Amino acid sequence: MVANTAAGPAASPSAPAGEPPVLRRQLASVQANIPLLCEDIERWGEPLGVPPATLQALSLMLDELITNTIIHGFQGDPGHAIDVVLTRHADEVEVVLRDTAPAFDPRSIAPPDTTADVAQRDIGGLGIHLVRRLSDSFSYRRDGDANEVTLRKALNGPPRARESAS
Repeated sequence: MVANTAAGPAASPSAPAGEPPVLRRQLASVQANIPLLCEDIERWGEPLGVPPATLQALSLMLDELITNTIIHGFQGDPGHAIDVVLTRHADEVEVVLRDTAPAFDPRSIAPPDTTADVAQRDIGGLGIHLVRRLSDSFSYRRDGDANEVTLRKALNGPPRARESAS
């Protein structure tokens, strides 16, 4: 189930005067919730003028990160919450993803050797590689008992993927 933790309609782009528009969601750790989140992101971002390519990139990055959290962090246990907050700034969208899975910095995954023959490559790592390629900024920090990943995606132009030390 996807829970709307924001006040108002499920994908309302409204925000108090002077505040950037925010979308807040809390998901149970079930993969079936990911497409529902992606739909909410699209409904939230379109009226705010977020380009379709940016919305697609955000959804793809979140799909990869949340799937990894559910499968590897929570070992498929549906009894956990994953918090997602998107904020539309003037020239970018910021995404903060929080979970209480065991500590794991996704940036610690080595980039895959994409030049090797597919049959010779190690399994895994392509989702994080995709996040690195699509994001303009990718940072991690451990906050108490929570993992917190922050992504930034520019509204226009190609990704400037940079990992931040946190």
